[in-house]
Amino acid sequence: MNAPMAGKDDYDTLPYRSVCYNQSQPSHMAAIAALFGLTAPDVATATVLELGCASGGNIIPLAALYPEARFIGIDLSERQVADGTARIAALGLANIEIRQGDIAALDLGAERIDYMICHGVYSWIPPEAQEAVLAVTARHMTDNGVAYVSYNTYPGWHLRTVIRDLCLYHAGTEGSPEYRVARARWALEKISSLSKDTSPHGQLLRNEAKLNAKLPDSYILGEFLATHNAPCFFHEFASRAGRHGLQFLAETDFASSIPESLDKETAGLIRSIAGKSGVALEQYMDFFVGRQFRRSLLVKSHQGQAISRAIGPDRIAHLNLSSPLKREETPDPNAPRKEGEVVFKTARAAISIKEPGLLAVLTFLQASYPQTRTLAEILGAVIKAGLPADAEAGGAIVGSLFRLIAGGHIEVSSIAHDTGRAKDLKPQAWPVARVEAVAGQAWASSRRHMPIGIDPVLAILLPLMDGTRSKADLRDVILDAILNGRLKGKGLEIMAQTSRLDMIPMADRIVNQALAKCERTGLLEPAISDA
Repeated sequence: MNAPMAGKDDYDTLPYRSVCYNQSQPSHMAAIAALFGLTAPDVATATVLELGCASGGNIIPLAALYPEARFIGIDLSERQVADGTARIAALGLANIEIRQGDIAALDLGAERIDYMICHGVYSWIPPEAQEAVLAVTARHMTDNGVAYVSYNTYPGWHLRTVIRDLCLYHAGTEGSPEYRVARARWALEKISSLSKDTSPHGQLLRNEAKLNAKLPDSYILGEFLATHNAPCFFHEFASRAGRHGLQFLAETDFASSIPESLDKETAGLIRSIAGKSGVALEQYMDFFVGRQFRRSLLVKSHQGQAISRAIGPDRIAHLNLSSPLKREETPDPNAPRKEGEVVFKTARAAISIKEPGLLAVLTFLQASYPQTRTLAEILGAVIKAGLPADAEAGGAIVGSLFRLIAGGHIEVSSIAHDTGRAKDLKPQAWPVARVEAVAGQAWASSRRHMPIGIDPVLAILLPLMDGTRSKADLRDVILDAILNGRLKGKGLEIMAQTSRLDMIPMADRIVNQALAKCERTGLLEPAISDA
């Protein structure tokens, strides 16, 4: 079967959706290294390289966040490089450049790189380019640098290969990338809708059709119609890295590198059959969970010394912590609760807390989010709550914090992250988000390095939130948008028929809700008085 050539020209026609990836932040990478007892370069002044950076959606926000650091992006697509260069100019950034080039023939001269990022590239390039990614990393990365590489993995991708084969066969090799993507979508939708949901194969087809219906065309092109998509087993990737003098550190999703994040019995079995081999432990975890995708961190091998896996609470003393956990406001009456138990939730998880000290910690982190807090600040909040934080009690709290980090409930950073607040007199959106909103982008990059969807209200407000307008000014803008029909829906058409004075409370609520979203997602620039 001849695969359609989804090459450079296709990606110029249908550009990759270039967004920021939270776990590729150098400050996160450095924090994971610290958990393993390693000291990574200072993020604030580091040199960062991104291979396959597309139009810079991931690296440009980092350059804006760390003005004293230096950033280099490499991509094959001339259109993507041109788009990224224009965005850099719009932001007035002088610490970043995006170059057009082929990874397989890349020559960086005497450059020394502290952090290397290669997201959504490794599995989708020829074997010689894959080797080049690892060779460039080994050759140019500083001795204490950290590299991030994402790639598709078996055994999970064995199942997705069925979808790729279907899409490749039906899409054919003729026509524009948009045409071939449309044919692939049609085939998957029609065949899955007629498949039997009682069979494993039918369930696979239906689940993939449902998932891919929500994803952009550029994803379908890259994942299912690209010339190259070569998943590998984790142990194969680790072996390839080893041949270049690199060794696996951990997943950026730290919890996924800890068997206990599954369950106690499974963790015991995995550890018993993996023995002392960190590679075997990771590979057996993939077999247990059917992992499809990895975001692995690599460091240089030093005289063949293995990285110590004996990590513990003592490693978090100098890290900055944050948590998206929110206290459950209305307890579920059907869920069993022990006396004094409080539930904290995210969109994907829930934990029950009863211990007063930890309850004070999570309450403090919730009030602080998305800003980070040091361990000293956290223990200070415990004392302020009237609870003991002596050596014994403080040690117990630190142990609990480490378990929450290991469980994926608390995020870690090597440096502090600050954001603005909705209560600021003249709320200011982060300049990167403002420029993206002005460009009509469907998402904005936050100071927490996450893509945030731009709804109709934010599309109006973000470009105007430059620190010169008060909340009353923003309210007036919303009032005008309702009256002239620019902002519609949720009964606003009916409101537009009332007097402007009567509409003020509704407009105030809309602005306050928008600012609350901006605060929670890290779209606000810290006020000067708080800096």
